[in-house]
Order: sequence, then C-alpha cells, then structure tokens
Amino acid sequence: MKLRLSVIVFFAFALTSLTSVLALAIALSLSLESGFNDYLLSYENEQFDDLIERIEQLAQSPGEEAATLERFFPDLIAAHERGRQRGDRRQRRPDSVPIYSSRSRRPPEAFHLRLIGFDANGEHLFGPSPPPPDTAARRSMTRRDIVVDGRKIGSLMVLPLGPTPGGVNARFLEAQYRTGGLFIVLLLLLSLIPAWFAARNADRIVRGVKEATDDIVRGSYRKRAPDSSIKEVSEITSNINLLTEELQRLADLRRKWLAETSHELRTPLAAMTAEVDALAEGVRSYSHDAIVSLKEEASNLGRLVNDLHFLAVADLSAPSYNFTNLDPVALCRNIVDRFKARADNAGLTLEFEAETTKPLTVNWDKGRIEQVLSNILTNSLRYTEAPGKILVFMRETSSSVMLTFEDTPPGVGPEDLKQLFEPLFRVDATRDRATGGTGLGLSVAQTIVRMHHGSITASASDLGGLRLTVTLPKRPREA
Repeated sequence: MKLRLSVIVFFAFALTSLTSVLALAIALSLSLESGFNDYLLSYENEQFDDLIERIEQLAQSPGEEAATLERFFPDLIAAHERGRQRGDRRQRRPDSVPIYSSRSRRPPEAFHLRLIGFDANGEHLFGPSPPPPDTAARRSMTRRDIVVDGRKIGSLMVLPLGPTPGGVNARFLEAQYRTGGLFIVLLLLLSLIPAWFAARNADRIVRGVKEATDDIVRGSYRKRAPDSSIKEVSEITSNINLLTEELQRLADLRRKWLAETSHELRTPLAAMTAEVDALAEGVRSYSHDAIVSLKEEASNLGRLVNDLHFLAVADLSAPSYNFTNLDPVALCRNIVDRFKARADNAGLTLEFEAETTKPLTVNWDKGRIEQVLSNILTNSLRYTEAPGKILVFMRETSSSVMLTFEDTPPGVGPEDLKQLFEPLFRVDATRDRATGGTGLGLSVAQTIVRMHHGSITASASDLGGLRLTVTLPKRPREA
C-alpha cells in the first residue's frame, strides 16, 4: 500500500512529538518523585536533629544530672509537635501512640508516630516495634545516640516514610502529576499544529511538482513547480523549472529547425525546378549557361544537405576525425591567400598576421579546420560592406592557438550575438537570405571547434564589425 507524503510527514511529526512528550513526562515524573523524596528526607532529618538538640538541652538543665530518655520524652514530643506540625490538632501523647506492627504494610505518615526510643542499654522504650536486624528496612532507618556530658542516656530511631495513600504527601504528588499531565496533553495537541502545517506544505509541493512533471510528459511546458523555503526542495523544484524551460526552448528550436530546413531546401529546389521547366517547355534553350546555372543550384543544395547532415550526425555521435601534425601558421596563410581574390573582387582588404615567427606543430584534423576557417571568412566576405577590411590574427599560448577574425561594419547587436551560432540564424536587415548564405556556416564551425575541445566566441570588433575568437588546443586528443 502506497501512502501519501503528507500522511507520512504528519505521522512522522506526530510520533516524534509523542515520543518526546512521553520522554519528557517520564523524566518529569522521576525528577518530581526523586526530588520530593529528597525534600521529605531532608525535612525529616531536620526534625530529627531539632528533636535530638532539644533533648540534649533539657538533659543539661539544672537538677537533671541523672536524666534518662524516658524522663523527657512525653513533654518533648508534645512540644515538638506543637512547634513542627501545627496542622495536626490531635496532639497525641507518647503513651497513646499505637504500637507499630512489623506485619503492617507501611509505616505511618506522621513523624512522631514513627519514632522509636531506646534506653542506654538498648531496651525498647516506646514507639513501634523496630524491624528485625539485618533487614533492608532496618538498614534504611536513621538512628541517633543522645549523649549528655559524655554519658549516653538513650537513642532514637525513625522508621522510613512509606507511601501512604490519602496522605498529605500522596495528595501533593497526585496534584502535581495531574497538573503535569494536563500540560503534557496540551503540549502534545499543540505539537500537532506544526505537523499539520508541515504535511500541508509537503502536499502542496508534491502536487505542484506532479502537475509540472505531468505537463512535461504530455509535451506541454507551461506549468512550473512551486518554490519552497526548504533549501534542498527549492533546488529540486528549481532544477525542474530549468528543465521545463530548456525543453520548451528545444521544442521551439525543433519547430524552427524543421520550418527553416524545409524552407532552405525548398529555395534551391524551386530554382532548379524553374530552370528545368523553362528548358523543357522551350522557354529557355539548352546552353552552357543554363547547365552552369543548374550546377550552381545543385551545388548550393548539396552544401546545405551536407551541412545539415553533419550537424545531425554531430548531435547523435561524434563524426570521424583524421588528426595529423601540421603547421597552423601555414594552414591559415594558405586559406587566407585562397580568399584574397574574392576579397579584392568585393572591394575588401584581407590581411593575416601571426604573433609568433617560430615553427609551430599542432595535431588537428586539417580538413575540418580548413572548413572552419573557410566558413568564417565566407561569412565575413558576404556581410562586410565595401570598402572594408578583414583581419585574421594568430597568437600562441602554452597549450593552445588563438585565432581572431575581425571585420569592419556592419556589426551585430548584443541580442543577435547570443544566437549567432544557432543553426539557420541570420541577422535581420543586413545579413539576410538574399546574400546567398544558408545560415549554417557558423554552426558547423562551432561544432568542429568543440570536437577539437576548443571554443569559439563572438563579440563586437574594435574595427566596427564582428569579432570571432577561436581557441584550439595544440593536442585536442590529450585535452
């Protein structure tokens, strides 16, 4: 049987509170009983000491040189009871005190009824019969010898106070237990209030998380898990909300990807279809120019399909790479020289500078890195306005090579910089589809750089255009 979390939390709090309250009740009961017994024992010892002191004072009075304990006891008991136990109005004299039987269950509660007197020779004079020697009751009794001027005139013993039902002491303890019990019950009831609130809060959080996750399962990402004042729970709900937002972003990106991909594929296909229809219907005659036009459209379509396939494969599994040792300076210089003619035709200046003059050796996939450099330079040539300038700069660090590509206006806004590497993304107005780009070049470049354990970032250039910074480890397979 599966229980709700709110029920588990409530009963966990309630059982914890009940256990704590019961432990507190037991501790208070033991403490109260022990403390009260200690108080009674201390009070009795004080009475006993006062009685012994009074007897010794009387025995030292003039004319009492041959005093004995039985001589003073009747008057002493009466005086002691009047001073110490004013609540006892009966004022029994010793000769009327009933004899305590050893067969009784417990000794009497009154102090004077538990006194046992002995003469100087140890003979029993008055009071209850003492318990037999070498018994626990006998060993627990308090005994004091009465010595006057170095002469023992007798001794006194007092029976230990037993639990007398209906006595003053029992009534006091009963009242204390009753009051303590009421407070304990009240405390237990009050402890259930935070247990109820905790269970209610747990139920609210669980319901919110369940609704959010159910929404995710249904493919909808509108619900958000509620926040909590509990740190760990708040971290969990925050992660769920971040997951929901990321899934929403991926879903939007997937829809955009499908729409953009179909549109990108439709454009060259439409152009090719129009060319073929014109040739088939005789609108356009077969010629070398017509074949070249069809070839260009087919090439554009082939590049688009290849880039889409590369990105798809990169998401599913790492593409194959052929790492070889090469000179990065020579590699970059060759690529730049290859694009200089196109730059001159576009009215742009293309320059390459290397900070280091010593030979360098890196372990890269030459074909893939050439693709990265070509995509970045193609992007700059396509969108930089003439007359303009493109600068490629290389510098070396201890473990990597950094390539910086900067161009002149137009630049890219801060919001567009964040999406520059998204597949099929184009900056509005200045970088549109009319220029002939597919919007996949920088996405492909980023994927290849990441496969080399490097990074590529975009920022505003000091020249007024765009700056792309590519950082590649010298030995990617060891990074």
